[in-house]
Amino acid sequence: MPARAGSCAGCIPHGTWSPKQNVTRKRPAGTCRALPGPRTLRGIPVTDEHNDQPASTHDTASGTERDRMGIAPHAKADSDLIIVGIGASAGGLEALKELIAELPHSDRLSYVVAQHLSPTHNSLLMELLTPGAPIAVRDLTDGQVPAAETIYVAPANYHVEYTDGRLRLLRPQGGVGPKPSVDQMLRSLADNHGENTIAIILSGTGSDGAIGVRSVKAAGGIVLVQDPTSAKYDGMPRSSINTGCADRVQRPPEMGQILENIANSPNALRMQTVNDDDRTGGLERVTRLLKRATGMDLSNYKRATVNRRVQRRMNIHKVTELDAYASLLQRDKSEPAHLARDLLISVTEFFRDRESFDALNEALGELVARRSSDEVIRVWIPACATGEEPYSIAMMLAEHIRQRRDAPEFLIFASDIETDGLASARMGAYSEPALVNVGEELRKRYFTREGNLWVINKSLRQSIVFATQNVIDDPPFRRMDLISCRNLLIYFENKVQKRVLELFRYSLNHNGLLFLGKSESIELHADLYQPILRRARLFRKQNAIQGYALPIAARPGGQPALPSRTSRPCPATAAAAPAVPG
Repeated sequence: MPARAGSCAGCIPHGTWSPKQNVTRKRPAGTCRALPGPRTLRGIPVTDEHNDQPASTHDTASGTERDRMGIAPHAKADSDLIIVGIGASAGGLEALKELIAELPHSDRLSYVVAQHLSPTHNSLLMELLTPGAPIAVRDLTDGQVPAAETIYVAPANYHVEYTDGRLRLLRPQGGVGPKPSVDQMLRSLADNHGENTIAIILSGTGSDGAIGVRSVKAAGGIVLVQDPTSAKYDGMPRSSINTGCADRVQRPPEMGQILENIANSPNALRMQTVNDDDRTGGLERVTRLLKRATGMDLSNYKRATVNRRVQRRMNIHKVTELDAYASLLQRDKSEPAHLARDLLISVTEFFRDRESFDALNEALGELVARRSSDEVIRVWIPACATGEEPYSIAMMLAEHIRQRRDAPEFLIFASDIETDGLASARMGAYSEPALVNVGEELRKRYFTREGNLWVINKSLRQSIVFATQNVIDDPPFRRMDLISCRNLLIYFENKVQKRVLELFRYSLNHNGLLFLGKSESIELHADLYQPILRRARLFRKQNAIQGYALPIAARPGGQPALPSRTSRPCPATAAAAPAVPG
């Protein structure tokens, strides 16, 4: 269990969420929050979600410069334009030349290159890429409206963000991390251009781009990654492949044909739906094949979501009929996993949605204060993805426990159906950009720097059990004090949402807490929970309700066993094992 010795002035150190570091997917890219006045919750700084002003530290082009560049004051990129964000580092020049030489002529494609460059030298990248390029290559200037058949090259010592239909150049606010940041560029494209975004990751050391490709994939865009065997340095390609978000892994010259196929397909990246008039039974066959290969049952998910994701995979493969795609699923053993990931992909961060975590932190402080040293606080986190959320909650609990000599211990069960994400979560190793919301005090206390990665300390990892579990079909964990299930319910049909919420209520202790995502609601099932802070999506179990049984049936042959722990055993494990139906 985490060490209890020592004390601190606040529940979470003030540095946990420094205003300079704060980055969330909801705010417009290219802006920093300007605080109207100090506002805190139990010692944690809180920002105003609606006060988004350009940061004074962002050195951007003046209006006069934009006039000189011929940029109309209110011009924006065409919403149908596909913007291709290309990230590269060491060895990237060779890969970029190979890629650019094969780019297609298309009035639907525009390109932005973020190549890591020395901040102290003038870049000659544009001059080096221009020979042999079939389309225009230009140095990127602040406020540029992306145009088709043009490659924009980011300058040294600037970050690139896309907002309001323009590409903006921002001066870095700190000395740490690569410049320009591939993650920052891709996240802003995903946030503000959505499904009409393509990410390409080329040769480079480190892991820059791995966070950005998750954002692009979650927004409905497409991710292409250089085959590591063809990369001079394979760190960036392998890191992006390890996220499970790569739609294609190819050599750079082969990517041009893929881009041409996408550009030539009507509404290639649009999230249109397949034909609901499934006369040939193609979607039923797809559903059956996917369940057989991955265990995922598409009938539990919203039909519109399923249709869009299936259509997206069909577009990538230039398949026009559901029957043909079903045959592809059967023939290509990797395709079921790709489709499943498309349905499951989510953006996760440490302490994502600050106000919500502030409210949770206060509730956890009260929970710790009520418990004695011989008790164990139990937490279940379904859909834990790559582990940022479990570790965030573990750090908050550990911080509260540090302040008490007779504090309880805690045990977190983090589960997911996606095994690749669970493997990353168990490792607990994260890149510098992933820790943007983690302050210096928490980094020092709970992480160890190993090369380019920050690794969760063993003492904190041992407080978490990671397990493969399908929250819909498998027996739940029981006697939980908190269930944190964020941004999963939104994908389920209403009847499945209700069943899962009933299951959570069954699993919670008296007055147990439920923590949901900002886009999720319990309005249709308000009889199950009462709000603690509705805007933070924090709820408490309704204790007075009678007659709710466990809303799943036992599987033939009994319940699945809890996967074995990779860390030291804990006496709380047996008491928190999956419930036995009936």
